[in-house]
Amino acid sequence: MKQIGFLALALIISFTQVNAQKAKDKVDMAFDKTVDGITAHDFGSIVYGANGKVDFNFTNQGTKPITISNVESSCGCTVPTWTKEPIEPGKQGTVTVEYNTKLPGVFNKTVVVTSNANNSPVRLEIRGKVNVKPGEVQSAVNSAIAKEPEQAGVINEAGHVREGNKQLQEQKAAEARIAADKMANSNTAKPAATAKPAATAKPAANTTKAATTETKQATTTIKKN
Repeated sequence: MKQIGFLALALIISFTQVNAQKAKDKVDMAFDKTVDGITAHDFGSIVYGANGKVDFNFTNQGTKPITISNVESSCGCTVPTWTKEPIEPGKQGTVTVEYNTKLPGVFNKTVVVTSNANNSPVRLEIRGKVNVKPGEVQSAVNSAIAKEPEQAGVINEAGHVREGNKQLQEQKAAEARIAADKMANSNTAKPAATAKPAATAKPAANTTKAATTETKQATTTIKKN
């Protein structure tokens, strides 16, 4: 009898667990967006400063009203808003997620929705890549560096993000080379030294002696006469 009682109790517990698991697996909050089999939205490639907002609409497929108690984002760059009032069975609610598209580069962010639905919590994912308009490259670089100087990705003209500080170092090196070239160009050859005027040639010694001899001869002639 005891064995029969234990067997019946085990069956009851097993049946209860199965029903609880089925209830948990039931999707009360059914969202309308999926990517690769998960609840997600792919923005693809978008330009700097573009609209980064997307609505995740869901339907209450359960038998009781669904109330969202909290929606938590994986970072401050992703801001969620959601339907605050209870969603009746068969009705729809919305979780809106907005990404800051003034942060260039590839992104993959998660938002977790907590509610009284059987399939709570639900993970919502957004992904994509923010490129930069050619005319706004420098302003985007300056903005990123000003906000996060140690971690900021540096953007090139193609809108690709490179490792932080690497391009800055290359730029500094280029500026140093330019400065060196300017200095080298400014150091032109010095003008040749001014030639000293040629010294006046001294009269030949023989000429002076000859003149003296002629004077003496003339004096002697005068005395004889």
